[in-house]
Amino acid sequence: MSQNVFTKFDSDRYIYDLCLNNNVCESVKTMYEKYKGRCEYYLNLDHADIKIRRYYVYAWHTNTDPKMFFYIGKGTKTRYNHIISEIKKYKEGKHNLRFQRYSEIQEKWGIDYDIIISNLTEYEALIYEQCLKLEMIDNGEILLNVEGIPDEYLPQSWYINKNGTSPTLLKDPVFQRYFEDYGLPKFDEVNYINLMKTYIYPYFVDTTDLGVISDKNAILEWLSNNSAKVYKAISTKTASVIVQGNLNYDRFTDYKRNNIKVFSSKDVLDYIIKNPPARGG
Repeated sequence: MSQNVFTKFDSDRYIYDLCLNNNVCESVKTMYEKYKGRCEYYLNLDHADIKIRRYYVYAWHTNTDPKMFFYIGKGTKTRYNHIISEIKKYKEGKHNLRFQRYSEIQEKWGIDYDIIISNLTEYEALIYEQCLKLEMIDNGEILLNVEGIPDEYLPQSWYINKNGTSPTLLKDPVFQRYFEDYGLPKFDEVNYINLMKTYIYPYFVDTTDLGVISDKNAILEWLSNNSAKVYKAISTKTASVIVQGNLNYDRFTDYKRNNIKVFSSKDVLDYIIKNPPARGG
């Protein structure tokens, strides 16, 4: 059974309210009452400090009016500054999607932080942090946090890893909010003209899967029989991309920006069955 983040359960039996004891301050109690029971992400509070008040909860945001909040955290001393450190790591070559997003948001909008509440125990800070994430989501914010965030508010590539047997366009609400909004990504309808200048996207697909191999060979044979140009890399002449595995939102938007059609390999297979080659190979 999953543990609820704001209440403790043993099987199906309710045990206790997290703010009933441990001398929790009124501000935390108020947030807790508003959001308890909303999330099934379990916070392990058993060993959190309940006495020393040295914690705060912070929020990073864009330098815009209104602010767009993108990260919520808790800490002591200069813990909030990890965002700047992680941007530096990304610029020095550390490949991490969240670090990349921090850097891109900083470049586009400028960023700063607010201390939302301070003088908390670690126990209080853990509860308030989770409540604040949910409050921000309720207010329409899209956060770069992973812990405690419902899956539908995260980029799909952060929590699933399909092997490519079913072509998938991965949505990214963070990219949509802070950069360009192409709506929910969807495959284009296959057409002959764009298919004649194509590129088969080779990533996030199990290249040893017999079904994947068979599908690719069938597509390549049809393209060859129709004298299509199959590019080894994206060029200015590429008119379409055939996806067998997963395509992330960043790549999807790049292709759409350059007027490249994005086709599902399954749709292409259906198309070539209905449209035999113009001539033999």
